[in-house]
Amino acid sequence: MQTLRASRSFRTGSVTAVQDAVPIFQMTVSYQREGHGPSHQIPMDDVGDPEGEAYEDALVRAMGHVRDDVAGFRLPLEIRGVGGIGIFSEQIKPPHARCWMRTRGPLPDDPLFHQCLFAHASDYVMMMPVLNPHPISIPALQTASLDHAVWFHGDFRMDEWVLFEMDSPVTRDGRGVGRGLLYTRAGELVASSVQEALVRTPPADA
Repeated sequence: MQTLRASRSFRTGSVTAVQDAVPIFQMTVSYQREGHGPSHQIPMDDVGDPEGEAYEDALVRAMGHVRDDVAGFRLPLEIRGVGGIGIFSEQIKPPHARCWMRTRGPLPDDPLFHQCLFAHASDYVMMMPVLNPHPISIPALQTASLDHAVWFHGDFRMDEWVLFEMDSPVTRDGRGVGRGLLYTRAGELVASSVQEALVRTPPADA
């Protein structure tokens, strides 16, 4: 890791992954020592228990008619939508989405393990609010993550239910921005995330 800044309280570094002499991934990371200061958070909405549609069920419903392999698809995470998984629906909805998530089994106690898992898991669902206002079928889309940022505000466990509340302020010119807040079951805001994604439809003459 290349150090970009180092002070008594903060350290920032850069990591680049290279494959066949070509950079394929770049990450900037920032660390801080425990500090003191004012504290507040946006409160978590009361959305009820994690009883919504399962991610895998929504995927089969949306893509089962064009891909045979989705029938056996199973994530290491259990993801349940609040009010349905909007990313797999052609019904027009506001650019907001919420889902519960947790792993299917227990995890080690190391907080870093849980943080890394959420950073990975957030990529599954950050496009939900991006696509909700648009009646586009999933098989017709070309999608990819372009940029992804995560900030951690406190400890949490991914083997316990956490609520991810998301919105999308803008989608335009083939790119969409999704934002998310991660809460524990007790309502503590423990992480924030922003993603810019490619959202491309085939040209009309294709």
